[in-house]
Amino acid sequence: MKAIACGGQVSLVGVLAGAEGTIDFMSLFFSLATFKPVVVGSRRDLEDLCRTIEQHEIRPVIDSVFAFEDAKAGWSHYGDRQVTGKVVFCH
Repeated sequence: MKAIACGGQVSLVGVLAGAEGTIDFMSLFFSLATFKPVVVGSRRDLEDLCRTIEQHEIRPVIDSVFAFEDAKAGWSHYGDRQVTGKVVFCH
């Protein structure tokens, strides 16, 4: 809790290990942070999704691809907000 930046966000993804543990709510309160639970689906949901993507040959729209060495140019391109699809950085 001490590592949260003032006004930061704490995201809790799933609760696979149970609801054990303690949270210092006063530290969270005074940090002005946002606490956001993120709900995830089941393994079956993911398998169904993957099967549907494969069956319908769904592919992401790629706007442009940049080598890792050209990351500054890629971020500049992305920052221009003239992007349609994903900007990919390869390493």
